[in-house]
Amino acid sequence: MNKIEFLEDTHQYLYNGVLIPSVSAIIRDDKYLGIPDHILEKAADKGIKVHKATEDIDKKKKVRIDNEYAPYVLQYALWKLEHAKEWSDVETIVYTNEYAGTVDRVQRKGDEILICDIKTTSKIYEDSLSLQLAAYIIAHAEMEGNDLSKYTGAVLWLRKDGYKFKKITPDYDGFRAKLQAYKEAHVQSDNVDWDTP
Repeated sequence: MNKIEFLEDTHQYLYNGVLIPSVSAIIRDDKYLGIPDHILEKAADKGIKVHKATEDIDKKKKVRIDNEYAPYVLQYALWKLEHAKEWSDVETIVYTNEYAGTVDRVQRKGDEILICDIKTTSKIYEDSLSLQLAAYIIAHAEMEGNDLSKYTGAVLWLRKDGYKFKKITPDYDGFRAKLQAYKEAHVQSDNVDWDTP
C-alpha cells in the first residue's frame, strides 16, 4: 500500500519514503518577483494562521487567531452561516506517485465533487489557481478512481471586509505541461524517482 507523509517543518511530501514535489513547487511562477521578502513572509504568516483557524471552525475546535487576522476568519464563519456549508473533507492530502498537495476543502453531492481552495491573497490569481485546482483534482480522481468530469474547482477568497466564492475552470493541460517541465528541470537534482509506478 502506498504511503504519503507530509514533513511540516520543510513543507515537503514523502511518497513511500521518497521526496516528491508539492503542487506549489510545480506551478510556482514569477508573480511575486520583486516583492520584498518581509512582505511575502507577512502574507504567508497570514495565510497559515487564517487557514488553521478556518480548519478549527470546520472541525469544531476552539479557534485562536491574532486580532489582526480575525476579520478574515469572521468572513469565513459568515460565509459558512450564510450558505449552510458543511464540508465532506477538510485539509486533505492528495497525491500521485509524481506529486502531492493539500486540498483545503472537498464537498461531495451525489456524484459531483467540489474541490475548493481558500485564499487570503491581495487578489485572485486565476491562472495559477486553475493549475493548482487541476493538480488537486487529477490526484483526487486518481486516488478515488473517479472520472475528471465529476469535478468542479472553486476558490473562497477571504478579505477583511468580505468574501467571494468563485468557480474556477481547472487547466488540466496546463498543469500537465508544468509537471513535465518540472520533471525535466529536476531530473538530475532531486531524489525523486520519476519512474516509480
